[in-house]
Amino acid sequence: VLRYILDRRVRSAEGVERETGLPVVGAIPEVKSFTDDERLIPFDGANAVSSRNAHLYAVSEAMRELRTNLQFMDVDHPPRSIVITSPLPGEGKSTTAANLAITLSAGGQPVVLIDGDLRRPMVAKVFGLVEDAGLTDLLAGRAQFDDVAQTVGRGRSLKVVAAGRIPPNPSEVLGSERMRALVK
Repeated sequence: VLRYILDRRVRSAEGVERETGLPVVGAIPEVKSFTDDERLIPFDGANAVSSRNAHLYAVSEAMRELRTNLQFMDVDHPPRSIVITSPLPGEGKSTTAANLAITLSAGGQPVVLIDGDLRRPMVAKVFGLVEDAGLTDLLAGRAQFDDVAQTVGRGRSLKVVAAGRIPPNPSEVLGSERMRALVK
């Protein structure tokens, strides 16, 4: 009984809403069967989910629901920048960000996905892109956006900026004025 009373973990969307006073915008199901080769939902949308990648159907549906909820959060001023984070490594930040970017671009939005994980960058690996040049080169002034932005998918509306070379001071780089200007 004492352990139950002292347990402060939040275990449901309703619990999050109750504790924060804010609505939950979306919930993505946990998928244990992701592989390195198959963690992205299909670029073609819902009809592309086949028996080979059926485990992605629930994720694909949850991402479309999240996209819709984001679009209607504030109809006059929908969010233009979204940060995806978590407290621990390996919780699926890169996979979630990549799948949300795919879903947003499939809805006709031009999307830029920036890998801001300057400790363990994964976005380029997830998409199978060149990892050497990216965000750190932009912020250091060694490259222009068009030099490091890699177009992904058939619709050509999704651009991905890899993390680039890992700097010795990731927190300072991400908190810089150049980063704020880039996001803006």
